[in-house]
Amino acid sequence: MELKSVIITEVHWSIGWNASQQANDRLKEKLGPELSKCFATLKVGNASYNWLTDTIAQWRPMGTAPADVKLLIAKQAEQVRQAVFERLADNENLATKICQVPNYEEYIFYKKEGDALDIIITGWGFHNFKRAGHFVETWPPMPAMHNTTIAFTVDGERQPGRIFSVVTPKMKKQYTTDEQGLQTFTEYAGVSITVIDEATQRRFTFTTADEDTTQEFDVTEEKEVVVDPPIEEGGGEEEVVVTPPDPITTARLHVIDLQGQPMAGARYLLRQGEKTAEGMLDEQGSATFVKSNFTLGQPLQATITPPDQHVIAPTDFQLEERENDYVLQEQAPKAGSRWLEILMFILLLLCLALLLIFVFEPGIKDLTYSINHKLF
Repeated sequence: MELKSVIITEVHWSIGWNASQQANDRLKEKLGPELSKCFATLKVGNASYNWLTDTIAQWRPMGTAPADVKLLIAKQAEQVRQAVFERLADNENLATKICQVPNYEEYIFYKKEGDALDIIITGWGFHNFKRAGHFVETWPPMPAMHNTTIAFTVDGERQPGRIFSVVTPKMKKQYTTDEQGLQTFTEYAGVSITVIDEATQRRFTFTTADEDTTQEFDVTEEKEVVVDPPIEEGGGEEEVVVTPPDPITTARLHVIDLQGQPMAGARYLLRQGEKTAEGMLDEQGSATFVKSNFTLGQPLQATITPPDQHVIAPTDFQLEERENDYVLQEQAPKAGSRWLEILMFILLLLCLALLLIFVFEPGIKDLTYSINHKLF
């Protein structure tokens, strides 16, 4: 399948190999079969250079990609460039010439299916002769990374300890605002970001800028104000009743092991009578659960099952109205349970001894009679 074709006078070959099938063979020899697959096959026509691929796919030039996809293409092209320089560590001049294209937005192609992205490079080893006067254009430059600071406000006040998730096209990660109600993460410019406030599940979307920025999101929840109807003439004073704001409906569970380390990947089960909640702890050993599903002030039993499936005794704790972070630590086995195990082992040995006596009792009696008969 032909990807691109240009007239010979438009570009200039800069590598000291014959610009023919020999160039393809030498490239494969130098880079190896896997890395060389990232470079399209060069074919020389009567008055043109052509680049082909043996895959049937909908390849598109980088210049037609959206901004977020261009970033992914640039990252992947940079990985290819680094691999070439590592492979040709003893010939940096050749690596530099291979890693140049006349115009990366026209000569680097991509295909994207779901989350999978592949690139293929045409024009490798060529200058843009006609339009750039021997100017050598290398791989697409990587965008700079900048800090984005997140804050949540309620009635204009920044909220410390606010749990939120940052979702990008490639990952989802959870953060918590600090004592000043701020949290900072670093990302490339031009990336579409979705921020999810875990308490309200509100979603905010923005694109990272080419500079350090602060994004502030208002998560104030409007509460219904209930006013009693006016009292008829002659009655007492009018009474105004304001419904107090609801407490935060979610809480955070943190589980640590005997050494105080987060119990990442463990499953948890919360039970209060018939009410239950279950899920899996994240890499920080934490999980968010719906606090309002349980009754405050009553015991809540937590059963934790680590990835290695060893048994941990259920732990009881109590939900408080103004507490939304709960830390549970694995408890060491009680000494009494260890003594019970030893006692059961001794009892098992006694049972085995009695069984052996019962099985071999006739033989023992015959041996005793034979010894007595010979002696007396």
